[in-house]
Amino acid sequence: MKRYLVLLAACICCSTAVLDAQAPAGQPTPPPTGLSIQYGFGQYAMRDEYISKERYSGTLPSLSADWSRFHDKWGYRLKLEFRHSSEIKNHSISTEILQAAWLQDYMYSLGRAVLFGKEAHVYLGPSFGIYFFLNNPNIAAQGGLSVDLSQATLLFLGLNSDVVIPMGSKLLVEGSGRVSLLSIGIRSDDVLDGSGVSGGLLTAFSGAIASAELGIRYRILDKLSVKAAGMLQILNISKWNPLLAVSDNLTLTLSYHL
Repeated sequence: MKRYLVLLAACICCSTAVLDAQAPAGQPTPPPTGLSIQYGFGQYAMRDEYISKERYSGTLPSLSADWSRFHDKWGYRLKLEFRHSSEIKNHSISTEILQAAWLQDYMYSLGRAVLFGKEAHVYLGPSFGIYFFLNNPNIAAQGGLSVDLSQATLLFLGLNSDVVIPMGSKLLVEGSGRVSLLSIGIRSDDVLDGSGVSGGLLTAFSGAIASAELGIRYRILDKLSVKAAGMLQILNISKWNPLLAVSDNLTLTLSYHL
């Protein structure tokens, strides 16, 4: 798990690190704007200690849509994300996982820099969002009813970064990262009888959601592009019953630019 945390920290911090070697001033290249639809698939691993201390794993596909606009040197992005699978397993025991998020990012240009000999355009700004997690194991109790249901909700304030590296007239390398810094969290361990509901203020150390993405975008037409990327996402809540979930996905994005 340490290698995931190191990779995520490197992706999120790269936007400030590249500023050590400034390029000549000029108009920055913003992250591509417009409407985007993204599909992702890959590996998912989770340990929810209210349900079990065992590791559950499988594939958790994702579907998201985002809308972004830019005004001179700043912009914003709205994103809806949904993930679901009922085939996350530990040996013969399976569980249903549902994750959903609403995200709003603001991006401000930090100027241009040099990264690996290429001109990089760097953006940094605050993020706001709501994140929801549901773990519904397929474990039957007496009478055939499931008694264990674990869920978590985070209303968070965080930080996002984007790095755009033009490689030609039609090709871009894009990197991005997001991490929650302060959250209002709700952790519910058994919604059937109303017990086990906890809430409180969480920091990045006691409860956080973070993600990092690195990919290549190709512009097919003037207003249409595709992107292939690798995306890492981590959910970690340690204040109450510990919950750790990590996904490592390949994503494909289709964007229509205005």
